[in-house]
Amino acid sequence: MKSKNKKWRGFGWYALLGLVVITLATNSVASQPATQAEWSYSKLLEEVRKKPAGVSRIRISSDRTSAEVTVAGGSEDNKKVRVKLPNDPNFIRTMTENNIEIDVAPRQTDSGLVQTLRGLVWLLFGF
Repeated sequence: MKSKNKKWRGFGWYALLGLVVITLATNSVASQPATQAEWSYSKLLEEVRKKPAGVSRIRISSDRTSAEVTVAGGSEDNKKVRVKLPNDPNFIRTMTENNIEIDVAPRQTDSGLVQTLRGLVWLLFGF
């Protein structure tokens, strides 16, 4: 009877190890950001004020320190660029005056890896 328990216990540890390795591998592949160009804030304002506007949409980070800008028109159609945002009280007004679509990215929660590890600790220790 003891040999069967040892066999299953060993299998359980290998299964747990396999789950952790798979989680780490998939999260590292999924979390690698795509290469994006960066603009200065002044370049963003210049593109927004162009007629027609060189920007079609702005997605502001939840902490409002950066934005992902969708460039409009020509060969750069749907190209994404990043912009570091200063604390400009006129930013939203400038965007709305130039008919730029704005949205705020949802706050990021724990990564899948953190959630998986938290679940494993909960399963192993019961809390």
